[in-house]
Amino acid sequence: MRSGLDGGGRSSVRAMRVTNRVFQRSVQAKRCHGSRSQWSRRRSIRAHVSVQTEVSVVVPVYNEVDNLRVLVGRIAEGMQTMDIPYEMVFVDDGSDDGSKEVLHQLATELDNLRVVVFRRNYGQTAGLAAGFQRARGKTVVTLDADLQNDPADIPRLVRELESGGPDGKGFDMVCGWRKDRKDNALVRNLPSRLANRLIRTATGVSIQDTGCSLKAFRSWVTKSLELYGELHRFLPMMAAMNGATVSEIEVAHSKRHSGVSKYSALGRIPRVLSDLMIILYRRWYFDRPMHFWAAIGMVYVAGGVVFGIIGKVAATAHPQGQLSVLLGCVASCAWAVHSGLVFVGIGLILDIGMRIYYRMEGSSHFQVQEEYGCASRRT
Repeated sequence: MRSGLDGGGRSSVRAMRVTNRVFQRSVQAKRCHGSRSQWSRRRSIRAHVSVQTEVSVVVPVYNEVDNLRVLVGRIAEGMQTMDIPYEMVFVDDGSDDGSKEVLHQLATELDNLRVVVFRRNYGQTAGLAAGFQRARGKTVVTLDADLQNDPADIPRLVRELESGGPDGKGFDMVCGWRKDRKDNALVRNLPSRLANRLIRTATGVSIQDTGCSLKAFRSWVTKSLELYGELHRFLPMMAAMNGATVSEIEVAHSKRHSGVSKYSALGRIPRVLSDLMIILYRRWYFDRPMHFWAAIGMVYVAGGVVFGIIGKVAATAHPQGQLSVLLGCVASCAWAVHSGLVFVGIGLILDIGMRIYYRMEGSSHFQVQEEYGCASRRT
């Protein structure tokens, strides 16, 4: 054994000791004089190898150039209180105001920021879908980039997700509730409350504020969601359909300080109603469509029989009376309703066909132009 350290063996030991001393000195030099950001990046990479990312913060971005640096700082402040490994996934949805350039600069400065850039504007749902696909955390948190959501609420959402509820077992999804919303009462708040009430009544999921972007999910929930169109407003309902337990807590809300809102209250009404039809159909009849269409068919058959009987009686009792005109109007209304339902049915069929297409082709409904950031290089 002693002879094993002679010659080359002793030289190897001495070389290892010298290497360790050189490394220790270099670390001390970096702490004293070197780049603090480079040392932090190296330390973060080593930590990432041994510790799994706990929280992924997904942020869709569209023309929010003045808010990005402030938002990143506030997310860092909020996550600092939790003292756990986390990452940020920012998805630029075709911005043309310089947001992409700011995100690129931030990605060079931060070691836990990943940036995904779309080729054009696809909408918030596509941004969330891209972020969910790339999130690696056990918990996924979403919020808007307009600074109206407060990142300081993230720890509260995560705690409710992990240990909330009467039994302390937590939930699968926790939604933020903007109880004291700081938007225009007539243009934004009133239509939102009416829409939320309609959605609660129709779906049976008792969430007060489905439109609040500040939400927390267990990772399996985000992986189970099939997002397209503008279904981001129905995430709690879609999660509940997949068997997730859903809760909500009150969160802070602020006025927009810079930039402009991307949504119109009146423009959202028809889209919300059509998406609600899709959600209801998927919830109750997606795996048994004949029950839905057969029920409609039977209603029309019964209506036709009733109208036929009424028309026969009216023609017998008043062969030249005005009742025939009234029956003609009723028949016209019935035909209009029937035509509307036919178009709804066509829309549902096309929606199902689109989902089958994307699933069979293995493609997505958005195109990514580029991805960058230290997080993407570690994949």
